Amino acid sequence: MLNQTTLFNVLNFIVFQASWFLLIVFQNQYLYIVVAFNFIFLVVTRTTINHAFFLLTCAVIGVVIDSALATLGVLIFEPLPSVLPIPAWLCVIWISFASTIRHSMAYLGKSTIVAAVVGAIAGPISYFAGMRLGAVDFGYSTIIVLAIYAVIWALLLPTMFILSDKIKLHFP
Repeated sequence: MLNQTTLFNVLNFIVFQASWFLLIVFQNQYLYIVVAFNFIFLVVTRTTINHAFFLLTCAVIGVVIDSALATLGVLIFEPLPSVLPIPAWLCVIWISFASTIRHSMAYLGKSTIVAAVVGAIAGPISYFAGMRLGAVDFGYSTIIVLAIYAVIWALLLPTMFILSDKIKLHFP
């Protein structure tokens, strides 16, 4: 029998995967559904200011990284986004992803090395899948883009766990 925390973590993982799929395949068409998922998550978890600050911080970091890569021509979006160099649906994916750090992926935070290895593998796979599903094009060869994301995610995922711990400590 699954305890309540385990059940919630499984649900958190499933909702993130569903959100990622909806936004990658349908992009802005189902944006409101994923925003609703995120809002419900905040309510159900009785999200504290601390956790909300963490989610926002992670989302901003992700948006800045992807925006920089889009500006450098690593990522190409059609049609061109109007406000940021990346589309709104990608910003929402970052918020959804951030919700997994303290929940369904929290176990990865126990080892920086494991988090780095998982990041170096899973991060590029996510972008490759997005490219194959038509959500983004790569401005450079696939191998180069995947290598860039492997390095970024090998650093980014452990950093998010460290950031989570720091925010918990300094902003109880």
